[in-house]
Amino acid sequence: MSYYYHGCESWGWFYPFHYAPFAADLVKCDKVKVEFEMGRASRPFEQLMSVFPKQSAHAIPGCYQHLLSDANSEIIDFYPINFRLDVNGAAYAWMGVNLLPFIDMPRLLAAMEKADDGFSKLTDFERERNQLTGDISLFLQGKDE
Repeated sequence: MSYYYHGCESWGWFYPFHYAPFAADLVKCDKVKVEFEMGRASRPFEQLMSVFPKQSAHAIPGCYQHLLSDANSEIIDFYPINFRLDVNGAAYAWMGVNLLPFIDMPRLLAAMEKADDGFSKLTDFERERNQLTGDISLFLQGKDE
């Protein structure tokens, strides 16, 4: 809720469950004090690598594409071919919950850095596309002040 009332409290925090909590789980949650670390915002290609399925590899730079499909990729477990689809109570498969692994961002970032050799394998255009610009850069400037 803090996100909706105060804006982004942490770039790295995520809800580590596939399902929303029951209302009973939220009893007395207003008494819980949560401390967030702001961390850093993901660059565009990092964000895409953390949400895209392997079928969308064509939309990311070539130096990263093997990370989604090569059996020897150190992060291939983020992009499973087979996964469970929970359709309990759903009328159609598209209403189900895909039970995919959660992304370990430090592992993802390390694999991407190794794959692009510190951005040296990206074209000038790709490096430009991978910058934090627009609203996000304005937000980050405001947080630094």
